[in-house]
Amino acid sequence: MKKTTSIFLSLILCIFTLICPLRAFAIDSQTKLDNIIKAYPEECSVIIYTEDDGTIYSHNADSRLYSASVIKLSYAVYVCKQIEQGIYSLDDTMIYTVDWDGEGGSGIIQYEPYGTSYTVRELLDYSLRYSDNVAYFMLTYLFDRNGFNEMVREWGSDFSISYDSAFTDIDAEFMKKSMLEMYTHRNDAECWEVCWEALMNSDTSLVRNMLSNYDIAVKYGSMDGVYHEVCYVDSDTPYILVILSSMYDPGENGRLIRNIALYADDFVKEHYADRKKELDSSRLKNTINEYVGFLSDGLSNMNNEQKRKADVNGDGVINSDDVNLILSYYSYVSSGGTLSQKEFFASYQLI
Repeated sequence: MKKTTSIFLSLILCIFTLICPLRAFAIDSQTKLDNIIKAYPEECSVIIYTEDDGTIYSHNADSRLYSASVIKLSYAVYVCKQIEQGIYSLDDTMIYTVDWDGEGGSGIIQYEPYGTSYTVRELLDYSLRYSDNVAYFMLTYLFDRNGFNEMVREWGSDFSISYDSAFTDIDAEFMKKSMLEMYTHRNDAECWEVCWEALMNSDTSLVRNMLSNYDIAVKYGSMDGVYHEVCYVDSDTPYILVILSSMYDPGENGRLIRNIALYADDFVKEHYADRKKELDSSRLKNTINEYVGFLSDGLSNMNNEQKRKADVNGDGVINSDDVNLILSYYSYVSSGGTLSQKEFFASYQLI
């Protein structure tokens, strides 16, 4: 009897597995992200941020870690704000002299001859594209370090750089704000455009290597014991990804960055798979409201023929009902519909 029962239960389990495929037991992207972070031996920080929903994933966002070169992104934001206020310009120059010798590390200016002149435009580009230390130090002396610290405090943080050190401790939340600020203003003026172009073509990024089908703006930071990437990922649903690590083992840091990049992208896709209809509805409503405002403002300038055409449902009032119907027609056409506007509305017995 026990053997028969065991066979019966085995058959039930097999049938259940066939009816309910492995999808029911699949690990979702959030769990994968959590597991990757738990497996990392030291402290790390992660943020995934989207414009629609804000921060949708966060781990140790307020924990301080040494900035390495990601602070150059934040300082570039400060420089752009200063230029917009008329404090120096992209064409102002600085000379690479022996005084900057020993400020090497990453970058290319350290290998150039003394006496070479660089514009602010070039210093911004080198600082972000090649993470050039000399370019960064030259900018911090030209544009001041105390002013940068004031901007940091205005953002609600208390980090600071000094004339003894142009680097400091930062956290993931601060770096998210830095990338968001740069993205928000990327088309505002030439200084922002120079920075954004450099970030889109920065010379090092593990995240970009893993997500090569996207355009990605990246500022990385690397020193003994840390490797960071702060990224804007231009996917179907764009997002900011901040990953800060703190191990002396480059292999462990690289593994953390690569795995989080993959699962963060899956996480965003899964998040918006559930949110898509809600967001589409919200955006359509906003579009309708804007259209209604335009029609209301322009009614006095419409002739009778235009008013007749705008009053799609023929109720004598031009309002959101008409806009809904007009947008429905445009949606119908974009999906391959072939009826004319008149035929479409007639099919709904509107005219």
